[in-house]
Amino acid sequence: MGTGDWNDGMNRVGRLGRGESVWMGFFLYRILEDVLPLCERRGDAARVAAYVAYRDALVPALEDAWWDGAWYRRAYDDAGIPLGSRTNSECRIDALAQAWSVLSGAVDRTRAEQAMAALHSELVDEDRGLIRLLTPPFVDTPQDPGYIKGYVAGVRENGGQYTHAACWAVMALAELGHNARVAPLLERLTPVWHTRTPERLARVSPLLPPPRRGDPLRHPGRESAWRRRGRRRPSGWTGRGALGGDRADRPAGLREALSHRDRDGSASRRRRRSRRLIRAPRNPPSRRRSEGFTRT
Repeated sequence: MGTGDWNDGMNRVGRLGRGESVWMGFFLYRILEDVLPLCERRGDAARVAAYVAYRDALVPALEDAWWDGAWYRRAYDDAGIPLGSRTNSECRIDALAQAWSVLSGAVDRTRAEQAMAALHSELVDEDRGLIRLLTPPFVDTPQDPGYIKGYVAGVRENGGQYTHAACWAVMALAELGHNARVAPLLERLTPVWHTRTPERLARVSPLLPPPRRGDPLRHPGRESAWRRRGRRRPSGWTGRGALGGDRADRPAGLREALSHRDRDGSASRRRRRSRRLIRAPRNPPSRRRSEGFTRT
């Protein structure tokens, strides 16, 4: 874990060199899976053997030591105390480990289904359009996970939504074929859903997915970091997921899920004059300035 993995706010979980990141285990498994074919094509037998051995050694750790009974833990600190465990009063569950248990392909489907069911029940709030990064947020825990604890509960990494991490959760559900859940969650990641009323339109951007959002239960009416330099990351991950992910051998993912949405205003794809076009959901008449197609 060191001084932070994807979540750099957890910068004191492994600062003594003994802490471990469960998410990093899933991520490393996926990286090894992607790199191995390249090594094989280059005839690099030594690297192939080393990477296969390391990949295979990760599986029992992920399945046994890092499984918490209903979902995957997030990390272990330098003292060996878990984060993201049912025994924790704060950070009981974290979205990253659950989503990447699916995206990595490292564990069997039964465990992956359990992990994503827990993510959906514990972290997803469809009414408010939020997929929390973790819950409950850090407030009073005697553990020192890092500067994440300095954020107000429900803001940024500390229990709010990081949109490109939320996209991973939606992509994982699509990978498992849960189309009925995928389409409404993808819709809630878009700025269109969040600006569906004039009051909301006055508060947030109607054009860009927010890099992160505060928990509206704790901070009603407040959005965090709607505009910042990192906005391309949520836009990119939302687009990548909606177009089916990043591997040709995977199912169509969110694209397939969206094709099952049969309702007015849903996204649809057409071709016009050899250009791929995406039909945008309609705005209410009071806010509609123009209709048509958006070129991609």
